Amino acid sequence: MDAGLKKFLAKIKKKYHKLPRDLHITRKAGALVAISDGQPIMIEKPTVKYCPLFKTLFGSSSIDQEAIAEKFRIQKEKWGMFTANRKVAECSIVVPFGASEMIMYALNRNGVDAAVLVCEGAGSVITSSPEVVQGIGAYMNGVFYTTPIAEIMENLKKKDAVLLSDR
Repeated sequence: MDAGLKKFLAKIKKKYHKLPRDLHITRKAGALVAISDGQPIMIEKPTVKYCPLFKTLFGSSSIDQEAIAEKFRIQKEKWGMFTANRKVAECSIVVPFGASEMIMYALNRNGVDAAVLVCEGAGSVITSSPEVVQGIGAYMNGVFYTTPIAEIMENLKKKDAVLLSDR
C-alpha cells in the first residue's frame, strides 16, 4: 500500500474514529475518493480540472469535488456501483478505446482465454466472460481498497467468475 493511500485511510479513520465496515477507495481526476454505503464520504481535491470524456459521460464542464460526488451518484443510480445492486454484466461499448472494451473484444475474438480484473466489493476477479469484463470495467478506473459486498460476489459467481478472495 502506497503512502498516499495510507494517509487517506488515516484521514478517514480520524474523521469517523474507525474505518467503515463498507469502504471502497478509487480515484477520479487525480483525487482519491472514499465511498461507504454507496455514498462518497471523502473526496480529495482533484488535480485534473477538465476532461472531455468526463464531460461527455457525466455532463460536467469543470471537475471539482462536487462534480466527482455527482459522478458517483449517477454511477450508483444507473449501475448500482459500490452497492449490493451492482450490475456485473454489460455488453454496450462505453468508449472505443477503454481497457475493458479492448479486453472484451479480445475475449470475443478468442485472442485471450480470460482476464483478471478488480471489482469493488469483490476484489480480484478472473473471468472468461466478455460481458463480465465490460460490466465491472466500463465505468471503473481503479480500485485501491475494497471491502466485501456479498451480493456483488454472489452475482459474479453466478456469471462463472472466479474470485480470489471469497470472504
